[in-house]
Formats: sequence, structure tokens, C-alpha cells
Amino acid sequence: MASNRHPRSFVILTGGGTAGHVLPALEVARELITQGCPIESIIYVGTQRGVGIELVEAEGISCVAMAGRGLSGHNPLNYLLAVLALSKALIKACRLMINRRPRITFSTGGYGGMAIGLASVIFRVPLVVFEPNAKAGRTNKVLARLASKNAVSFLECGLPNSIETGTPVRKEVLRWSPLFQPEDLTEHNQSEDQLESKPSEDQLEPSGIYESSAKKLKQSARHIQKIGPDVFQLFAFGGSLGSRRINVSIAQLIEIVANKMSDSSGSKLSIRHAVGERDWDEFRSKVLDKPLGLSIVIDELDCFELSGANFIYHALRYERNMDVALASADLVIGRSGALTIAELCVIGKPSILVPLPNSPGDHQLANARILSDAGAAIIIEDSNLDGAELWKVVEKLSKDKITLEKMCNSAIRLAKPQATQQITKLLYDLAK
Repeated sequence: MASNRHPRSFVILTGGGTAGHVLPALEVARELITQGCPIESIIYVGTQRGVGIELVEAEGISCVAMAGRGLSGHNPLNYLLAVLALSKALIKACRLMINRRPRITFSTGGYGGMAIGLASVIFRVPLVVFEPNAKAGRTNKVLARLASKNAVSFLECGLPNSIETGTPVRKEVLRWSPLFQPEDLTEHNQSEDQLESKPSEDQLEPSGIYESSAKKLKQSARHIQKIGPDVFQLFAFGGSLGSRRINVSIAQLIEIVANKMSDSSGSKLSIRHAVGERDWDEFRSKVLDKPLGLSIVIDELDCFELSGANFIYHALRYERNMDVALASADLVIGRSGALTIAELCVIGKPSILVPLPNSPGDHQLANARILSDAGAAIIIEDSNLDGAELWKVVEKLSKDKITLEKMCNSAIRLAKPQATQQITKLLYDLAK
């Protein structure tokens, strides 16, 4: 009689609730497939709520959605509903373990990762927990004590039995990193030293190979976006939905810049601003209706551009070329989620970071402090952010190339471009 069982899987990847949980798992899946792991032996378990499963399904990877609910506040009813959702998900996770018999599981945290993590322990399947933030989340704090190994971006997160791998970054972004050459994208047999290597002080000097490579990559990105060499390029974004606080501050900044840069003989400034889906319609109307004294060069459904004597402002509903936008920028303004931090470091970009004030455990502030303490970023607290405060920092940095270069090098020193390869090697080493 034929068995209804599926062939044994290599790995179950899990986590969810936000893109910050899903995208690192997706990069690990892509790397496993590149290294020859059959796509049918990879399963992704996500949540019925939140985002992510559609991104993984688009890659042709088998996906399973489970009940999941985050814990917030101190409402007893919320805790009860979370426990009920976890109980339901755990039963489903145990059935999945029996049916697919994975050799290893990999959890990126979030409420979506708890059930598979616990089921892994029950069935004695090796578990690797990944923590991308400088402050660990609730799920990872629990699972880390049960895991075979914990892969972390920052040892400061405090999880036991950890290896500092860094956060997996998309290859589209890696191609703009001075640390990552094209041949590295297909080389998977690096030694331990190669996987953990960092640039030396000499290599980060103005005449060093990384400094030279960074300048060439930046020139290439600016050529794609048609940005002149004498223009100071500012890139602002707040995630896929956008950040209302950042958007309001940029609107105020436009007004300040339009007044201060009316003289065509001064320095040139360009702002590229990914507004986000949530605020786009309202933001677009408010900015275009303001008498700023700027010419409307482009006015389309998903973008518009304003131009003055020495100033260009380009707004987009959504930035579809994030890698190029980051690579071409002289300075970046954004939140301090784990993926943003990893991408800023791997490309080597100075930044103004505005931590999300209500992030779980205040992890965004912890992330931002890692860069700030290293000299790679300036922190402006959400409550203090406005156009005048932004202009104060932007104006100063735009005239101080030495400080900008130091910030670039400080960011690169924190980069871990081999994170994906280190994590996949860890999975192969620990798999049963």
C-alpha cells in the first residue's frame, strides 16, 4: 500500500509577522537552492496574519500558514487569545514534523516562529534561531534556550550559545557593496576565515581597495539615476508603508530648502523620497498644493518631481530600486529596523536614523545605537524630528566630506556580507 507521506524535507524555515522576519529566511532559502538543495525539500511556515507568505510562494517554495498572534500590552484577553492560537498552531506544527521529517529547522522569530520551534524540540530536530536585532524578541528569548545554535547579527542581543553571522542581505543590494565582488555570489566553499573576514584599516583608507571600489560603485549608481557628480544626494524612506513622522519632516525640509537654495550659484541638493503606500495620496496633495516656488517637472500617479535653482525633489509612492537608491546616496534618512541597518552597513552609507518609538523591546533604538556608537550614524529621536532638525544635520554633513567618509568606513566595518553563506553552512553542519 502506497504511503501518503511526503519525501523527507531538508529544512523548515519559519518566522513571521513582518518583512524583517520573512526576508532573511527567504534569502537563506535562495542560497540553499543555489547550493543544490532541492526546492521541494524546503518548506516555509508563516502566519495567517501579517506579511510574507506571498513573497516566499512567488519563489516556488512550499508554504504553510499557521495561526499566530503577537503579544502587546497587558490585556489578559490578548494573552488568552495568543495562547489559544499557539496551541492550535503547535498541533499543526507537530503534524507537519511527522509528515515532512525535516533534518533541521530555522526560525527568524516573531510570533510565527514559536510553534515550529517548540515542535522541533519535541521531535528532537536541530533548531537554529536567528536574531537580527541588537535586542532579542520575546519568541527568540524563549527558543534560544532550546536551540542547537543561535545565529545573531549582534552579540549584544545577549542570546546564549550564539554565533555572530550578521543579517542576510538581498543579492541585489550586495552587488553594490565594496566588500562583495561578483564572483562571491557563486562561491560557496569559502573557508571559515573567508566567511568571517573584515576589511583591514589600510583597505579602508582613501587609497585602499574598499574606498576605491565604493566610489566606483556609487558613481555607477548615480549614473543610472542621472545624478551629477556635484550634487549632494539625500535618500529618505520609512519602509514599505512609509513613516508619517519622516514624511511630515521631509515636507517641512522641502519648504526650508526651497527658501534657502534659491541662489543658483550655491551648492546643489537632491532629495529622493520613498513616501510609502499609506500616506502617499495625502502627502502628494499637500506638497503639490503648497506655494513653494518650485517647478513641477513630473506629476504622475506614483511619483512627482519638483525643481528649483539648485534643488531637485523626487517623491515616489514606493521605491522599486532600493538597491540603486541606497548606493547612489551621500546620506540616508530612515528607521532602524534590522534589514535597513544591515543594508546600510554592507553598502557603507552614512545615515540619520529615526528609531520607531514603539518597536517591541525598543529594539530599533538598540540597533541605531550600534551604528551611532561606531560613528556610522546620527540618531534623531522620533519626538525630536522635524524639518528644521533635519536641515541642521543635512546642511552640516553636506559640507563635511571628511566626516561623511569616516561614517562610510565605520558602516563598512560593521558589515557582514557573508551572513547568508554562514547561516546556510551552519544549517548543513547541524542537520541530522
